[in-house]
Amino acid sequence: MYHTYEETFGQHESLKRTFAYVIGQEDRLRAAFGGWAPQEIVFLGCGSSYWGALAAHVTMEAATGIKSYAVTSGDVVLNSEFYQQAYKKPLIIAPSRSGSTSETVRAINFLKEEYGCPVLTVVEYADSPLEALADVSLFLPWCNETGVCQTRSFNNLYMVSLLLAGIFGGDRGLIDEVDRYVNEAQAAIERTRPAIEAFVNAQANWTNAVALGSGSQFGIACEGALILIEVAQVPASYYMTLELRHGPMVMVGGDTAVFLFSGAKDASLRKLEEDLARDCGGKQAAVVALCDVAPFAGADVVFELGYPARSEIVALFGSYVMQGMAYYKAVKNGVNPDAPAGLSPWIRIGQN
Repeated sequence: MYHTYEETFGQHESLKRTFAYVIGQEDRLRAAFGGWAPQEIVFLGCGSSYWGALAAHVTMEAATGIKSYAVTSGDVVLNSEFYQQAYKKPLIIAPSRSGSTSETVRAINFLKEEYGCPVLTVVEYADSPLEALADVSLFLPWCNETGVCQTRSFNNLYMVSLLLAGIFGGDRGLIDEVDRYVNEAQAAIERTRPAIEAFVNAQANWTNAVALGSGSQFGIACEGALILIEVAQVPASYYMTLELRHGPMVMVGGDTAVFLFSGAKDASLRKLEEDLARDCGGKQAAVVALCDVAPFAGADVVFELGYPARSEIVALFGSYVMQGMAYYKAVKNGVNPDAPAGLSPWIRIGQN
């Protein structure tokens, strides 16, 4: 049994612990945010942390009404002149599994020097450089993994970002929906794990993948593509959902699995997603829909939460499904999901 199996299909335990921990910090976090009174909120990260940030900043802006951004740490390092004048009074939020990625450490040092801004970090390893730079740090040691690639750690970090949006924006509905997902996650995993394995075994001919999402789901779709690349070594791409028709559709065919994150609640908008799924099926692609409630016309397989939920909750659920797909595809392809060749848990370049 690979470590990645337990870290993917047993992640409900860490989610419960993280939820309780963050809610226990709610008063402290709300007070800190009120004292900071930021004019912008900037999520900063590399790799998986960035893709989670790309999703989280959409939710944060909607919840707080404060302009929010997702920025790669490497861009701050390489284009520092732009970031000298990009913001007025930012709050930096840096979710990071290791807390040691050198690009993020350098980027935060630069932004603190330029703006004197507060920094909130979310890390999983003790005594990390990011924790030392933070005004407030959330520490989640139970989320880190033996496997090189992020599975449960990614979903925990993303969930924390959702909870921060709910706390800072006073959105109890969002917090309650996260709470429900966490409490039902074990049942959802037990229900869907066999179907994930069955899809990988039944649709054996897909050798590349496309992940699609919009709004708050786009960053999670990007991460879904990344986990297939990293864990299973399957070439994968990602697009805003309806953008697939604007050129990339030429690459969709019988060797393609299309994973479509559905966030549409209006029936007419859901139909646009379903029509795209039909178009992909018409090109002989295997289409997987990730949604809150079935049916989803045009998909070969539907993974549903089973109840109406916000797009962010569907994204959290869909992220787990993509991790499961990557695990079983890796095993089927004879790839070690715990230690893909050439990858490290985090990157150190130059000097911190």
